[in-house]
Amino acid sequence: MTVRICACDLDVKLSPDPISALVPDAPGTVEATCRLRIENASHRPLVRWTFLLYRLLQLEAATTDDEPRRMLPVHQATRMVAGVPGMAVNCVTVTLPRTLMPGESAGIRMAYQGRLVGYREAMPYVHDSVLRDFALLRPETLWYPVSGGPTLTTMRRTLAVPDCTLTVTAPEGWRVLVPQSTAQGALDRPRFQVEHDAHGLHLIAGRYRELATADARIHYLPGHRGWAREVLRASECAQTALRSWLGEPLSRRQGTLTVVEIPKGWGSQSLPGFILQAGAFGPDRLFAEVVHEVAHFWTPRCDPNRFCDEGMAHYLEALLAEERDPGRGFASSMAGHLEALRQHPDALGVPLTAAADRSDAEIVSRHKGAVALAVLDRLLGRTRLLEILDRFLHEVPEAQADAAAFAGFLEAEASWEAKQFVREWFRGPARLSPPASGPAEEALSRLCAPYAPAFEYRS
Repeated sequence: MTVRICACDLDVKLSPDPISALVPDAPGTVEATCRLRIENASHRPLVRWTFLLYRLLQLEAATTDDEPRRMLPVHQATRMVAGVPGMAVNCVTVTLPRTLMPGESAGIRMAYQGRLVGYREAMPYVHDSVLRDFALLRPETLWYPVSGGPTLTTMRRTLAVPDCTLTVTAPEGWRVLVPQSTAQGALDRPRFQVEHDAHGLHLIAGRYRELATADARIHYLPGHRGWAREVLRASECAQTALRSWLGEPLSRRQGTLTVVEIPKGWGSQSLPGFILQAGAFGPDRLFAEVVHEVAHFWTPRCDPNRFCDEGMAHYLEALLAEERDPGRGFASSMAGHLEALRQHPDALGVPLTAAADRSDAEIVSRHKGAVALAVLDRLLGRTRLLEILDRFLHEVPEAQADAAAFAGFLEAEASWEAKQFVREWFRGPARLSPPASGPAEEALSRLCAPYAPAFEYRS
């Protein structure tokens, strides 16, 4: 990284478009001013600084702390992001007032504004925009400056922000929420302090109502109190069961759980202590989505292969489905993962420790990962597997908890029993047959069969 943003003071105004009174999803505008401290993190003198903004946001002015009246030369151009098909960004280059030597820093002030209409052409779930009664701005939308050029490496860095002060001006009656922050100030213009956060800067605002208990706080949109009650029940069920199986959640996620409703199709996600939950689903789908996101409070997030977060979360989701629907829930939850592997048999040949290197990483991590744990559930027995997971999650530092670490931990815990299974599913490559068609229980039994002699097999 050539330039590092050390600190950020960001002032944002959310303005729904007046036309939204007639067209509910007409995107409004974002107006922002920010004061940044940038540091030359390279080994060469720096004359210009390049950063990215959302493709429809335009920089209006850039100055320095030393000379606030002196306008800096700016070049803006729409560029496609290398490595992210269909994603265009505003690539901004600012000529600095003086050369920054390695290790030197400077204060930059800027103002920018424009509409946000999401990034559905590149990421289907990113509808982020300012609507009549609601706004969601996530790091993927590049609604704040991200240092670097239009590359996949820069996109991955959007998930990190320095210490930041964020002030938000929202319409009257709106509540503003920022995960991992402390807030003060008026309801319509709160000020948030955000410490360095690898998950990036998320801003949610709207006409929210609240339903709260000692363990959970649900923020829901007008008219959706019934939805909020269902979410509350599912989250409390999940937290109770997961604590009984795996102890307390990972330390960075302890405390009161906050769930915030976002529109259907906008992409549910789990953040530290905070869940963005898409609404408007039926009871079964809603339960599955809520408990999956709650399960992430127990799963490590540093595994580049996504086994330790998505594979484990889908397995825990299946266990929670069994709690809700004994005798049927687990198999019903696993059926979709088995079918995905039937449709994508090549994914079975990809080691779980190498998923990050593949274009089908999501299929490998989510579906093969979940099925691998379901097979172990049958081979080891559920009680024993949960004991192993409990020890793994609380004994292995989260920064080291990846698919390879779990494979080694499993071999140590299960001795010689697991060696062939670990070799074929985790370390590979191996020729694994696609799951047999038919009921999920039968398909899982057939996947277990080659390893049964080595394990204390339990049907």
